[in-house]
Amino acid sequence: MYFVMRYKNSKKIIDYPAYYKSSILGMPKIEKKSRKGIKWVSNTKYQRKKWSKLLLKDIIDKHYTKKVMNRYMSFKPKLDDISDTALMVYSYISLHYFDNKKF
Repeated sequence: MYFVMRYKNSKKIIDYPAYYKSSILGMPKIEKKSRKGIKWVSNTKYQRKKWSKLLLKDIIDKHYTKKVMNRYMSFKPKLDDISDTALMVYSYISLHYFDNKKF
């Protein structure tokens, strides 16, 4: 809300839901069996944070140098926040500029 109030006339503010990140970048859902059949269940917050850290680490390993990986790992207490932010950017770019291609 801060950005909407601060920049409403000078910038274009985009509302981009967080669930796009996991759906566009391919986070697997949990399969749960019940008497009625198979049911797909959403992941918990802890599982999403763990997945985002692993995915970003994998992206950095494949596409960037050791220097970038060392810099990423230097933010140890905040890796989940940095991963969330970077993956939100990746998912937005993937959705709007590259026709939903995965990295």
